[in-house]
Amino acid sequence: MSPMPTLVVDSTFGRRATRLAWTVAFCYPMLALSTVHLFWLVSWLALGHTPQMYRDDPIGFSGWLKVGYWLCISNLIVWPIGAVLGLSAAFVGERWATKNRTFQTAMPIIYSWQCGVVFVLLYEDPWGVMGWLMD
Repeated sequence: MSPMPTLVVDSTFGRRATRLAWTVAFCYPMLALSTVHLFWLVSWLALGHTPQMYRDDPIGFSGWLKVGYWLCISNLIVWPIGAVLGLSAAFVGERWATKNRTFQTAMPIIYSWQCGVVFVLLYEDPWGVMGWLMD
């Protein structure tokens, strides 16, 4: 009797997929910030002028702009969960992926700084984008 065939996954593919997953989790705070500002720029192009608070309400948009609006809102709602997952990626994932001790120590520090900068930019709203989005 012959043995059952087994599926063998290439180890380089597994390592690449793991590293890609951790990289996406690590970059998630910047994704939330960039989708909000990209939606603001696309709305600017669609309206023909800079979106203004209380005048150009994003809920009233139709078509693809409405999809972009709900994508931004869902990104902002899920952002705290993504931040925690990214922090675990900074601590755990890179320890699996690399043997460099300096890199392992720097990843959580860089990630914490990145989350802090994104939070301050979303909270302080220097360009008025969040005020327009949430009006």
